[in-house]
Amino acid sequence: TEQQLRELVAQHANVISVVMKGTFAFVNTSDKDAAVLAREALMGFPLNGGPLRINFAKESGRLGTSFDQTYGPSGGGPNHGRFR
Repeated sequence: TEQQLRELVAQHANVISVVMKGTFAFVNTSDKDAAVLAREALMGFPLNGGPLRINFAKESGRLGTSFDQTYGPSGGGPNHGRFR
């Protein structure tokens, strides 16, 4: 559920919002570095019968996101992660 995901990610990063879309969830965090650490800690974590998969939003997303290059040196922009 949204609450389960919020509580799980909040152990590693300040969660601003969670939006559920079918089997996907979009999690916004306030800090890029914490989002990277959350992904490292939670990738593959068992949730609802399957392993958690985490990807960061791609460049020029529909909501104006500019992230990933897998959080390379320039990175920047809102911190959107797609959790599945």
